[in-house]
Amino acid sequence: MSRQGYALGVVTLAAAVVLAGCVSEVGGSPALPSADQRAAGATEAPAATGSTTAPSTDRSVPGTEPGGTPPGLAGTGDCVSTDATTVVDCAGPHTVEIVDTGTLDDAADDDGATPPPEQAVYEAVLPDCRTAVADFLGSADYDVSTLGAWLFWADEDRWDEGQRWYRCGVAQVNADGEPRTRQGSLHDALAGDDGLDGFRLCSRERPADERPRAAPCDGPHRSEAVAAIPLGTPDGALPDVEKINALGRQECGQAVRGYLGADRDDIGAAWRWPREASWRQGFTNLLCFAETEQPVDTLLRDIGTEPLPTA
Repeated sequence: MSRQGYALGVVTLAAAVVLAGCVSEVGGSPALPSADQRAAGATEAPAATGSTTAPSTDRSVPGTEPGGTPPGLAGTGDCVSTDATTVVDCAGPHTVEIVDTGTLDDAADDDGATPPPEQAVYEAVLPDCRTAVADFLGSADYDVSTLGAWLFWADEDRWDEGQRWYRCGVAQVNADGEPRTRQGSLHDALAGDDGLDGFRLCSRERPADERPRAAPCDGPHRSEAVAAIPLGTPDGALPDVEKINALGRQECGQAVRGYLGADRDDIGAAWRWPREASWRQGFTNLLCFAETEQPVDTLLRDIGTEPLPTA
């Protein structure tokens, strides 16, 4: 896809990659695995890439020489507000912070005559982009937050001019997977024991039933993301459902108990996992959630045996 001269996509585990889910009580027995393993957002077909439109207006980029790059193209450490050439002060309003740069040569076909499809771009770029985002944020567990990777890359017209650049950034996304306008740098935002709580993914949806969508953790919600468990690497095989559920029962159950500080029968441990297409893009974590039947209105971390703070 292209817009205002750029191809772009937002790819976040919470917003763009649909996962299958399973749930159990903390310390209890798991329910049967979900039968719904569709991936609305995994990129097995062009119409299901998980991309979103950018928060911007149409604009031209004059003065680009053939084979060159647009003037003012953002680099590592820059913040942008609308596209990869609208560099703004990170202390002021912006949507994406650039954390890595590169070229798309590895995503092209043998002769490089045509630009690569989105799926090829995602598979070639996102695994390294996601690693760069994790390093920048100070945590490999950023999939449990509302922060995610955002890509800009040269569109078809600029590809014909010889441009091969891409820009990898990080954005804080809303419930629809669109970047929120924010101020200040996110460098090391998730470092430290309490770093994740300020950006933790809370959702009004129950992950065992449907894809979680970001909601304020200090407002009504029914789930909180608590841990990201590595399942492998994009160049390896996605584990089968039986193995994933076994890991979910053990690792997610333990993660939720540790997060709550107690075994409880009114809070479940749910887990969700990526589809094959998303796996190849670098989404290789099993996500663990604490899940409630009734909405709560504050974080459940360290609640212990206290009554649920129902909304």
